[in-house]
Amino acid sequence: MVARMIERLGMRADRMCTIESSAPQGLVPLGQALRVDDLLTRYVDLAAPASPGVVARLAPTTGCPPERAELERLAGDEHGEHVLRRGLTLIDLLEMFASCQVDLALALELLPAPRPRQYSISSAAEEQSEVALTVSVLEGPALSGEGAFRGTASSYLQRVRPGDRIVATVTSPSDAFRPPADTGTPVIMIAAGSGIAPFRGFIRARMVAAAAGQDVGPTVLFFGCRHPNGTTSTPPSSPSTCKPGALTSTARIPGRPMVISATFSTGCGNGASAYAL
Repeated sequence: MVARMIERLGMRADRMCTIESSAPQGLVPLGQALRVDDLLTRYVDLAAPASPGVVARLAPTTGCPPERAELERLAGDEHGEHVLRRGLTLIDLLEMFASCQVDLALALELLPAPRPRQYSISSAAEEQSEVALTVSVLEGPALSGEGAFRGTASSYLQRVRPGDRIVATVTSPSDAFRPPADTGTPVIMIAAGSGIAPFRGFIRARMVAAAAGQDVGPTVLFFGCRHPNGTTSTPPSSPSTCKPGALTSTARIPGRPMVISATFSTGCGNGASAYAL
């Protein structure tokens, strides 16, 4: 989307620009030279659907009466059906209405600040100091019917490489969403897809407790999957010292009886079997 916006604005990705404003908004730094591609990548949300106000601001920028009239309609009663439902973004509209005259300054004014994407930590502090995330990369046909949709944050995380720096904050979950302090308490967990992430962390913590000789109650995980050959890519991978029968996992496939199940036990063999579910 960054490349599309740069092309539509008629700019170069490596062009340096400095933003000045008497009414600063959002996260765009003022008085600092930035590359255009960096500015559009880090400080605005290109994937956000255009609001009625944004569409209305585009109408006066076009000298084409039919396109101006269409934009005015889209900013009114037709916004929900034809813009919001289709997920049309600012760049989508600029490509659809070629007569709109929009420069970088106006584009930055119309684009919202990036919305934080929240991901659950899928590792256990009892076992490792590094934080692990489990992320599903969102990719599929765009609701607009043109091209493909790619999740902003998940696609970015897919592209980063070892050594790259990312901006992130760590927050605490609500008290209601924590594993029981008493590891002997039985636990039943239900998730689908990457929703397994926090439970992976819970399971790892309980496995560490079991390896240390603590009493660990039955730990059961139910997870949904679309296909029997693609249930999950992040097995708990139990430690070799985990006692047999510590974790039972059952997968649910839409439209089929809940028949796939396995009990995680000691050794790599059982772990591999669980991974193959």
